[in-house]
Amino acid sequence: MPQVELLVRVEPNEMANINMLWKIALDCQSTAVNEHVVNLLLSLYTNVDFGMEHLIPTFEDQFIDKCCKIIDEQLSLIEKRTPEVQTRLTEALYEAYGVGTVDASRVKKVLHPEELRIMRVLGYLKMLVHHSERDGTNGLRPHSSLINSTKLVGLKIVNSVNAYNHTEFKKKVEVDVDSGLTLFEFKKVIINQLWDTAKPKEGETLPLKKHCTKLTVSKTGKVLKDADNGKTLAELQFRAGENFICSLKSDVIVSKVPLFNDEKTDINERAKYIFTTMFKDFAKTDPEDNTLLIMEREEVRNFIMIVTQCKSVDHDDGRIDKIIEHGKQKEGKLLLEEFISFYRKNCFSAVETVRSNLLKYNYRNDLR
Repeated sequence: MPQVELLVRVEPNEMANINMLWKIALDCQSTAVNEHVVNLLLSLYTNVDFGMEHLIPTFEDQFIDKCCKIIDEQLSLIEKRTPEVQTRLTEALYEAYGVGTVDASRVKKVLHPEELRIMRVLGYLKMLVHHSERDGTNGLRPHSSLINSTKLVGLKIVNSVNAYNHTEFKKKVEVDVDSGLTLFEFKKVIINQLWDTAKPKEGETLPLKKHCTKLTVSKTGKVLKDADNGKTLAELQFRAGENFICSLKSDVIVSKVPLFNDEKTDINERAKYIFTTMFKDFAKTDPEDNTLLIMEREEVRNFIMIVTQCKSVDHDDGRIDKIIEHGKQKEGKLLLEEFISFYRKNCFSAVETVRSNLLKYNYRNDLR
């Protein structure tokens, strides 16, 4: 049967006899005929006429909806089977699987039409995914990462993130990746490897991962732009053994803004605003006075987990006691002014710890 070339001008769901094509695709016993029918169906949902390209996502959604509807219908029929029918099918499947081997042809022979239709529809969905990978969809460039990818071995990355502070990072990272990876995914691989082995000095904090995504090609000095994050390494013509430099984006190396007022007698208004925001993010209404917001041990514990990025903090952790003890007006409860008082004290006695908390809370050194 020759390949049919066509351009669709109407919605597939409005085409005459489209349901007949679906019925043939589901129940046709001839492999050759089925293959041509399914390719025709896929073309009807993806090959649009000129000027209708913007409708491709809508048509593909219709294809997916139709597949899901068929699966739901078959599952509904399966649920209506009698226990006797289900038992016979189970016994037949055990026999078809044999002892330690799987005979696919024998399994298909004992399956009922409902299971076979579901298997076919799942195959059609896979075909749509491969089509999107090859030709793109919704105006996006295709990656072809499921089809034409190769292994890129020995990509070497020299780390210059150390210029930010005295944190001990690996000086070099070497990775093997797939050429189907996007640049964004490649950056994640590098940063995760660096951060997993990083050893910050006491009182210092790691820069946020999202800030350390500047990559430069060592040989040419070319900076890989964020605009190319969606492109694959194959599209960017990466080669095995290529060298790169990982560094901070220049716009995140910012000067430290003081936490104190000009007289250095108190914290400044910006710092008060930030600490107030942090308190309100975790505080709850006092059950004894609904006009007040308070933090008790559980709220303080949750707060510590965020500003220290600890996955777990024990309920009897000493850091909770150090914060709660500032609650003078209500025993075991911390009010807003008392929370600010705690940070005011630490801004004078442990300012680097405060800045570490702020960085973990996504406030930069300029308090933005």
